[in-house]
Amino acid sequence: MRIVWLVVRARKTEEIPDIDVLQREREHLEKLFADRINFYLVFAAGILVFLLDRDHPPPIEKAALGTVVLVSVLMLFALTRTLLLVRLVLDEIMEHYKDAPYSRYHEALKHVIPNANYFLLCLPAALTGFFIYALIRVCHT
Repeated sequence: MRIVWLVVRARKTEEIPDIDVLQREREHLEKLFADRINFYLVFAAGILVFLLDRDHPPPIEKAALGTVVLVSVLMLFALTRTLLLVRLVLDEIMEHYKDAPYSRYHEALKHVIPNANYFLLCLPAALTGFFIYALIRVCHT
């Protein structure tokens, strides 16, 4: 609830930015989100290949899984924050520029399917869960 209050307070104290400024910020944040997702997926795939390619001594498996769990949790925080920033910009576009293409497209699809970025955030969440499970299994065998 505190986050919502801070966001509302921050948005009310600023002037309405120009649509071009909002679009540039949106593009920057969406690219940042995509880059972070891509980094995480490549990193997670590399760890999976390393672990599944051949048998490793348990200490190596534990270290690899511990590292990927740590990176996964940190990436989830970074991705969630970036997604919230994207949503803030998109919400501001929809609130102040109802004739902008994104506002019209969002309005047309809002009851059909939610924002696709939420689905993208599920990928690292699922992989983080898997890596935590694998780490627990390796530590208990």
